[in-house]
Amino acid sequence: MTGVTIGTDRAVNALDMNETLESEGTQLDPARELVAGWIDAISTEPIPKGKAIDDLLDLRGLLNGNLALRLEVDRHLRKMPGKRIVDATWWAETTAHLHSLINRYSLA
Repeated sequence: MTGVTIGTDRAVNALDMNETLESEGTQLDPARELVAGWIDAISTEPIPKGKAIDDLLDLRGLLNGNLALRLEVDRHLRKMPGKRIVDATWWAETTAHLHSLINRYSLA
């Protein structure tokens, strides 16, 4: 009888773990959509630094439950180049990197 209980407990724990992973992936959907929109709107023109900061802070707010992704956004905020404008290449690389990370965490 103990073997059945242990096996059942393991099965319940595995289900809880899968449910947690699925819900985290679903919770990242708004963040993924936001960054995908940035990627679609990228041009060769530099963007105002204030807009880039606001966009990254919006993303950071959507990543409330994922400390690793929030820290990555913080790293990009700290390393953002320019005084008033951000180079389009930096923005394109940053958005692609963040999109890739969000997708990776969604599939984990």
